[in-house]
Amino acid sequence: MMRASARGEFEIVEALLKAGADASLRDDDGETALHKVHDFSWQETKRRREAVLEEEKEEIERRRRVDVKIDKIVKALVAAYPEAVTVKNRKGEKPGERES
Repeated sequence: MMRASARGEFEIVEALLKAGADASLRDDDGETALHKVHDFSWQETKRRREAVLEEEKEEIERRRRVDVKIDKIVKALVAAYPEAVTVKNRKGEKPGERES
């Protein structure tokens, strides 16, 4: 039961308890299965946070790459046609004035 608790294997823990396993047993460090599942929970929470941080880093890098591309396109277009920054569309908007 200790090992199943430490791995978050609910079905095994449940089956062992139904079969009469003793939840009060302690290991050599004096820990019960409840200690083990709390350790598993802490490790799982830590893993999830690290995964979220990694995803956030990847998204930040993706956005940075997009911003660099946009900046290069804007510079190339302005270099090719400087007056473009003053051209208004049918709604009277210059480039960059659109609200989205």
